[in-house]
Amino acid sequence: MLPDSRVTVDRSTIARHLLGSDTDPFSRALLSADDLVPDDDLRQRLAAWRAARAASLAGNALPEPSADAAAEERPEEGDAAAAAPE
Repeated sequence: MLPDSRVTVDRSTIARHLLGSDTDPFSRALLSADDLVPDDDLRQRLAAWRAARAASLAGNALPEPSADAAAEERPEEGDAAAAAPE
């Protein structure tokens, strides 16, 4: 996480940015690699998601989509995307 702007950025991306600039790309405050802060909360949420995903795949069952997600996948009547190609 960038300490001044509080934006989470992939470490390799910000490391590449710091090769050519010594500023936070969002706030333009001075920044060095030593100033970067690990985003432990995001790391924990990703680990929990991966574990849940692995568990669901291990049981050969994909999680059921919610009713909202299923409705989003169905085109509306009169929707141009739903029209048959010519």
